Amino acid sequence: MTEGKKIRSHIRRLLKPLGLAVKGGDGVHDLKSNGADLLGFTVRMQGDEMVCGLREQTYDNLRIGLTEAHGSSHPYVTARAVADGWIESCGPALETGHAVLSRVISLLCETGFHQLADGDRLSEVMRHSRERWREVRNRMSVT
Repeated sequence: MTEGKKIRSHIRRLLKPLGLAVKGGDGVHDLKSNGADLLGFTVRMQGDEMVCGLREQTYDNLRIGLTEAHGSSHPYVTARAVADGWIESCGPALETGHAVLSRVISLLCETGFHQLADGDRLSEVMRHSRERWREVRNRMSVT
């Protein structure tokens, strides 16, 4: 926590001459005890591993996108793009994606896109997203 506060203070000093400021409160969280919300994810430490989940608002955003797809000229094409794009953006939370897959299938059905609730196809999209996230994470740990 102390190190995080020092880094935030340093960033504040760097941004001040540029007329920029760090948004939010102190922004420092103990990920072992509380976790934090970050860009639609919940982030926490479990042992030595960082674990990401999805905030409820993130699922709400998927529901909104699927609902709005009904107003497009090609609702099923749009809904598939919305669902696939949403899944692709959730890579960090898909390490164990069974709960996410169930929620996506439920939301597709709830919003009237039963035909798109193909678990095998959605699992493949999730696998791709998960692999892409692992690739990025591995590149970050090497540098």
